[in-house]
Amino acid sequence: MSRGLWALSVTGTLLLAADYDFMLAALYPDRYTPELTVSRKAQLEAIALRAAVDVSGFGLLARADEGQFNPDEESETTLTALFADRREAAPAVAWDWEPGERLPLILTSVAVAATGRTDPVSAGVIIVDSGSARRLIHSLAELDVIAFGRL
Repeated sequence: MSRGLWALSVTGTLLLAADYDFMLAALYPDRYTPELTVSRKAQLEAIALRAAVDVSGFGLLARADEGQFNPDEESETTLTALFADRREAAPAVAWDWEPGERLPLILTSVAVAATGRTDPVSAGVIIVDSGSARRLIHSLAELDVIAFGRL
């Protein structure tokens, strides 16, 4: 029987919480307040968007430093997909994405849902799911933004 959750934040702080909502509040004290039920969905979406943008950006910078990414050598289609606004529906190329680990495409569940399509299934596409606090924490752990587990 689970008695709570633990997470190791990006700053290395170990956090303990009774449930997923309180864990998000501990991880993002300025961005998430579970008591505000009216705006909970917007808060979850904002955290997912920030994670998608940050991980995409830092990942591309790291790959550029390693010589794995040079925007001058990429196709316009690839650049459009990588640098598209994550608040809007993902470009159609996301559903045919092939680059994989070299250049993963990180999308939010809200942007994917806006297309009316199902989630793209590919090794090169990662979805940050803001459907609930639980799903968002699992997505953040999959992105290596946090380490996470049950007590």
